[in-house]
Amino acid sequence: MNEELLAIVRIWENANAVSDLEARCRALVESERKARKDLKLAIAELDEQRARRKQIRQREARLLSKLDTHQRQLRNTRKLIDLGQASDYQLATRQVESCKATIGDLETQILCSMEELDQVDLQIEKQRERVEACKRAVASSREATRQELPGLEERLSEFREVLPRLESELRLFHLEHIKRLRQSGQSIVSRLRDGCCSSCHFMLAPQMVNEVQSGARVHTCRHCGRYLVPAD
Repeated sequence: MNEELLAIVRIWENANAVSDLEARCRALVESERKARKDLKLAIAELDEQRARRKQIRQREARLLSKLDTHQRQLRNTRKLIDLGQASDYQLATRQVESCKATIGDLETQILCSMEELDQVDLQIEKQRERVEACKRAVASSREATRQELPGLEERLSEFREVLPRLESELRLFHLEHIKRLRQSGQSIVSRLRDGCCSSCHFMLAPQMVNEVQSGARVHTCRHCGRYLVPAD
């Protein structure tokens, strides 16, 4: 294969390797960042559920206090009626009925609060399990980053050190063309497939196909501008 074309292919392979390594580095960092974010959200939700449980208990305590007050009032009023000491029997009787109704309503509210509290306790237990799972995910991603990232960064450094030497083997117009391809977000090399550029599917002239297959000359696709190399 032509020496310049060989250098171009090596630059392409180098760029692909760097891209893959950079993607893996980003994936490791992103995985740990996401795990930490998930843990933070899980803890926040657990705190919210605990705060809700506290509010329910406070409301239940107030209801129990009111219940106790009305139960005492009911007992006292009944006692006055039973002893014949109520100053107004009809008023006392109405107070008894009112207390009964209020007590019934308070007991219903207390039962609802107890049921709600049971549900919240179940949610808190599930959320605790989620928090623990998130903690394990953070530890796992941190360990993966600790083990892999230094090696990946070392390999990245090695590939980047090789690049200037490879570029020194090319003439200036090839370097400028490669730069333009990179700036446009394109791969710099395309394989020959069935007489076509495999990237843009532009049909090549038979003579160019033969020259690309032989690797004797450097050719670029007349449509997309990529450097053409044999299929294998």
